[in-house]
Amino acid sequence: MEIKKSIPLKLVFTLLSALFLFSCEFLQPRPEPEEGKVLARVENDFLYLRDLDYVLHSSHNIADSNSLIESYTNNWIRNKLAFRAARRNLPDRIPEIEKQVNEYRASLYIHLYESELIKQNLDTQLVHNDLKDYYAENSANFILKEDIVSFQFLKLDVATPNQEQAIEWLQGGDDNSRQLLNEYALQYAMEYSLEESFWIPLSKGKRVLPISDEDYKSLATSNRAEKLEENGQIFLVKVNDFKSIGDLAPFEYVKSDIRKIIINLRKRNLINSTYNKLYNEALRERVFELYD
Repeated sequence: MEIKKSIPLKLVFTLLSALFLFSCEFLQPRPEPEEGKVLARVENDFLYLRDLDYVLHSSHNIADSNSLIESYTNNWIRNKLAFRAARRNLPDRIPEIEKQVNEYRASLYIHLYESELIKQNLDTQLVHNDLKDYYAENSANFILKEDIVSFQFLKLDVATPNQEQAIEWLQGGDDNSRQLLNEYALQYAMEYSLEESFWIPLSKGKRVLPISDEDYKSLATSNRAEKLEENGQIFLVKVNDFKSIGDLAPFEYVKSDIRKIIINLRKRNLINSTYNKLYNEALRERVFELYD
């Protein structure tokens, strides 16, 4: 007669517990060794020290680095847990969110692609005639919405010498007068602007030279250099021109805007032509199909 010995229940429990713990350890997600030092884990996601390279780049000492690592790691864990909770508590919204994420991902790729396309292929060279031609062909788009003024001025102390001579140089307009006036301005002027074709809104001009609109118009009509005293200071001024609301903006006033417009048009044309080419190639190669 064979005698069978039963295995003690305590031993069975111990073996099962060990097997369970081993299984858990075996099934536990493990970090990738080639990724380097692991800082934290949330479920199947691992945070590696190398992920913080761009953060640690600006730190200056070990204490700063350790503080940054600790702060970043805690924030990373909190964000992962928040994301985990959001997915669990918003199951009905997940398809909608995933759709938005995919759309954003696609738009980000497209934006970066277009930026690189423009960087590598856009012709940004513009000659003067390009700007003038656009100005002439689209003059209706350059009607002034505010008064503007073009003037030269020197702001002087009352006791500044040779003011009458400076007025003559300002009125002269020839190369020699310009040179002498520029030297005078460098030596004596508290503020000055001697560009002859520089336009600014009248509202800004009045902050520099605080005279009335009518005075500006009168000085522009006379086209004479004048000496004015305002608020205890001397202004030597020559108003070259004045344009009112509704007038055609001078070319010099809108030149920089025209340059931007043409560049933007070229960008748009480059992108459109590229996408048209992609579309036609894909159609020819049957990459896509249209259904009724």
